[in-house]
Amino acid sequence: MIPRLCAGVRLRASCNHLVIASQSEKEATTLQLCRWLAPYAWRRRFELAIVGVTMLLRIGLDLLKPWPMVFLVDYVLRGQSASPILVRLADQLPGSHTPLHLLGWF
Repeated sequence: MIPRLCAGVRLRASCNHLVIASQSEKEATTLQLCRWLAPYAWRRRFELAIVGVTMLLRIGLDLLKPWPMVFLVDYVLRGQSASPILVRLADQLPGSHTPLHLLGWF
């Protein structure tokens, strides 16, 4: 079964036996491809949900990437007073809480 989007595709063999596809009239847009693939993806709802949660988790972790450097520069190297939450988190680390030892954690 050939999907509607690929109905205008003609296949031909080249000299080195590779198959090249050329589309006659127009290229399929991203929205058309998504509409065509949506029923196949929707059949696998659980897996699709896992992919969505994984993507959101990755975005959240990427947003947290600069925070260790902010802590290092502001509170360890500059010696500014840290918020109580950061003090409690630093207290959970083993070892003394001098700037030299906190620098070792980063």
